[in-house]
Order: sequence, then structure tokens, then C-alpha cells
Amino acid sequence: MLILVLVATIAFVEANAQTDDEEPQYILRVRTDPNILYIGGGGLYDQGTTVKLDSVPGIWRDYTFLGWKIDGVWSDDNPPSIRMDRNHEALAIYEKSLSGEILVDTIPRIGEVVVDGTIYLPNELPISFDWDTGSEHSISVPDSVKESLNTRYVFDSWKNQNPASSITVVVDSDDSEFIALFKVNWFHRILSGS
Repeated sequence: MLILVLVATIAFVEANAQTDDEEPQYILRVRTDPNILYIGGGGLYDQGTTVKLDSVPGIWRDYTFLGWKIDGVWSDDNPPSIRMDRNHEALAIYEKSLSGEILVDTIPRIGEVVVDGTIYLPNELPISFDWDTGSEHSISVPDSVKESLNTRYVFDSWKNQNPASSITVVVDSDDSEFIALFKVNWFHRILSGS
């Protein structure tokens, strides 16, 4: 029995000795901002490795590529190369391209918007449409959105002061923005002692 314990201890020491000889490794996190598409290249790399990321598309759906931010610093390279001397974060920065004449948005962007039955999530906002003059459309937002245990956002009104969270609009030359305004409500819990 004593011999088995001694053998196990020797194997453990040898495993530790091997890990001490390995090169340090660092994490590379790669994503888009906003998070609209997957970009490969992230992972765990040995110290000194140079990682060349995939180039990203200049246009992705309604978004236009602005550039890369490597650890918060702009890079003109597409794709960038990153030397793994520490942990790094690479962000491909995109901006929503608005091509339509009608804008739909919320302030702040915390809840979904339903336009003509289609749900648009906060990370898809703002959205724009090319609607014909005289056409009729439905737009709605939730009455409230819970942000955390202590806060929620409550619909206040549309930018044009309309207090209804669900509206039907008829497009005319004067209406070009439909922006839902939310205000924050704070919850305070009263704890009673036993």
C-alpha cells in the first residue's frame, strides 16, 4: 500500500514539472460591436504567436464596417495581425446604415419594437423604412421593460408626445421619425426584521 502512494506522488511531481516548462498562453477574444456576426480567430495562443484574423465584410446586412479596435486602439488593417504577448480583445466595429426615409427607434435602446408584426430587438435599432406616402403601419413597444431587480423602464411617450405604446401611423410628408421614449423607475425593497 505504501508503494502505491509513493508511485502516485512521483507521477504527480513529474506532471507538475512538465507544466512548468510550457510556454505561457494568452486569450484572444474576437467579436463585432454590435454583436451581429461571428468572426473566427479567438482562442488560447502560446506566447509570441502572431494571429492574423479573418477579414470582415465591409457591409453586413444593414451595417457598415468602420474598422478594428484592438484593446481599445483603432487599427487600419483589415484583417489585423495580433502578437500574443498578453490577453487581447479585437472588436470589429460596425455602424447601422439607415437607407430608408422613416426612422423607428427607442431612447434608451432597452426594449423590442414591433413594426407591422415584425419584432426588432434593441441591438437591431435604429431601423429605417421606405414607406409610401399614405400607407398605414402599426408600431408598438412594451409598456415596461425590466432591466434589473431594482430598475425597470416604463414607456413615457413617442417623440411627438403620443402617450399610446401601440400606434397606427399613416405616412405623410411631415412624419419621418417614430421614437419611443422610456423613463426609468427605481425599486426600493423594504426589509422587515423578524
